[in-house]
Amino acid sequence: MILSIWWKLRNLFGVPHENAELIKAQYQVLSKQIPLLYFILTANTLAVSYTYSHFAPLWLSVYLPVGISLICVLRLIRWWRQNQQMIDHQEALKQLRRTNVLAPVLAVVFTAWGLSIYGYGDPYAQGQVALYMALTVIGCIFCLMHLRSAALSVTLLVNVPFILFFLTRGHDSLRAMAVNLALVCVAMIVILVGHYRDFATLVESRKSLIAKQAETQRLSDENFRIANLDSLTGLPNRRAFFALLDQHHYRAIEGGERFAVGIIDLDGFKPVNDTYGHSTGDKVLLEAGQRIRRACGPDVSLSRLGGDEFALIVSGDIDDSQLAELGQKIGEAVRVPYPVGSSRASIASSIGFATFPDPPIEPEALYERADYALYYAKRNMRGQTVLFSDEHEAEIKSHGVIEQALQTGDLENEMSLVFQPIVDTRSGRTLAFEALARWRSPTIGVVSPDRFIPVAERAGLISSITQILLGKALAALRLWPERMRLSFNLSAHDISSAENAV
Repeated sequence: MILSIWWKLRNLFGVPHENAELIKAQYQVLSKQIPLLYFILTANTLAVSYTYSHFAPLWLSVYLPVGISLICVLRLIRWWRQNQQMIDHQEALKQLRRTNVLAPVLAVVFTAWGLSIYGYGDPYAQGQVALYMALTVIGCIFCLMHLRSAALSVTLLVNVPFILFFLTRGHDSLRAMAVNLALVCVAMIVILVGHYRDFATLVESRKSLIAKQAETQRLSDENFRIANLDSLTGLPNRRAFFALLDQHHYRAIEGGERFAVGIIDLDGFKPVNDTYGHSTGDKVLLEAGQRIRRACGPDVSLSRLGGDEFALIVSGDIDDSQLAELGQKIGEAVRVPYPVGSSRASIASSIGFATFPDPPIEPEALYERADYALYYAKRNMRGQTVLFSDEHEAEIKSHGVIEQALQTGDLENEMSLVFQPIVDTRSGRTLAFEALARWRSPTIGVVSPDRFIPVAERAGLISSITQILLGKALAALRLWPERMRLSFNLSAHDISSAENAV
């Protein structure tokens, strides 16, 4: 029982040291309020000292109060300076404990001085002492409210002696004053305890809120990282690539720098993936990404766009010869055979590059140029590196006109077929006919298949053209002799498309 009471008193009049956030919060508030406390003490003490200099001995009315007021001024200056500094919770705890010791010491000193000087004055001077002790202690308690132990010590060490002092004076008005002071003392203690509890709860709530905000930010950062990261290769993904492209484009416009965008397509990867399975294909993709990463220098940002496509952003004012050299280096790294079970698989890489500002265009257009250079490489220079050129720009414009005509044209009526016979050279007999596509556009005239078919493939229109032409070919086949065969050409896109799978 006694031990339990001791621990309760120790907690009540001690400075809690377990909660670092509460300690720092207490110190921050007190560093602003304690200078005010010392100012109140000094001003009120000197006022009483001046009044009693006419009644009491000088050592009691002047020297002693001036001395303790000087101590208060020094402490005021010290706390004022500390208010401008940032300290850790250990130093804050040290300052709080020092205040917790010094506050009751000063309370005893000022109380003893007030009681000692009280009897020297006339009724007016004595009234001033009573008012001095009452108002000063209330002001000091409010300044110390965030350090409960010190505020309670000051409340009890000042009010209890004065209450007992007034009760024993034998005058009804003084007894009434003692009762009033006791009631105020009780009210102050209730308010003090409640305020400190609410303050501690608020600090704890703030700590919890900060922790939740930190966790929310961590999860947000993690989600952002995952959203911008390719889960297989660990490289930035398509979304991150285009965000980085916008950043490079902005810096290039501001600083006049040159940079390049490259797109890499792995030639021969699909057969490896289809033959050995997706698990093996993923391993090949991962290894290919690592090889490309090692082949690139510090000025190259590598991303995976999806499937077997990777993208590069090359900064550092690189010229065309260096881009060609980089493409060759990447190609050599990718061509090294990959271990697949007990055998080895070989793939290659086609690369298309486009540079900025040649001319200054938007990021999307720059990407489209690199994509076209890759497309050109895959059709004409598979496994090589192609830099976007003025010839490619002219082709794009031409293809744009063709694509527009394909998009808006009545292909059912504009598309037609011619049939080229397939003849047995030994007998001279016609065995079959090969259907050849022809297109006459009302806006751009006759367009040869070698021009409109690649455009249709890139624009995703080849399947609809194939269906139209195949329908016309089958309609013609019905009119032929039964022994006659038909040869019909399909695009690679028709063969690989899931929509056309049987």
